[in-house]
Amino acid sequence: MTTYLRRSLAGGIRLALRLTPLLALLTLFAAPAHALALSGFSPAGGPGGTAVTLSGSGFTAVTTVKFNGIPSSFSVGNDTQITAYVPGSATTGPISVFDGISNATSTTNFFVGYC
Repeated sequence: MTTYLRRSLAGGIRLALRLTPLLALLTLFAAPAHALALSGFSPAGGPGGTAVTLSGSGFTAVTTVKFNGIPSSFSVGNDTQITAYVPGSATTGPISVFDGISNATSTTNFFVGYC
């Protein structure tokens, strides 16, 4: 018989325990309460070094921001906003964020170059 125990902890963390007596297995995982989502960015384009404001949710745990696959330097303002900087080697394409578990990608491309 497998027993499941689920609890919500402070800070929006969900905890799930799975106990299997036969194997004495304990599975523990924590997931953010807000799913990672990238809903938009501004400006729509710019050259390398441009500061770009990303909007969405679940940003607190973001570990990577990429412009068309090229890693970017960034700072997390809060759970719904990131400021990222266009890498000098970036090309036109989508922006993506990764939190170590899931990935979110923009539905429109960021134009790299002078507008």
